[in-house]
Amino acid sequence: MYGSTSSTSEKWHPMHLHGHTYQLGTSDPRKDTAKVLPEKTVSVFLDADNPGQWMLHCHNAYHGETGMTANAAYKA
Repeated sequence: MYGSTSSTSEKWHPMHLHGHTYQLGTSDPRKDTAKVLPEKTVSVFLDADNPGQWMLHCHNAYHGETGMTANAAYKA
């Protein structure tokens, strides 16, 4: 599965996806957090192999607390 996230602000965001790891490129290591630079988009390769509801959020606590969160959900 291929997905992306982007930043439209002047700040960078360490975006974290619970319950999964992903790759930023075909040879990069798998991880669960990606740094999204200001005004940029990050695309990832994700194995959707853990069905359910998972939180995607910014690891900057004040960003997550003010709503920079999303629910990623899919069925088996």
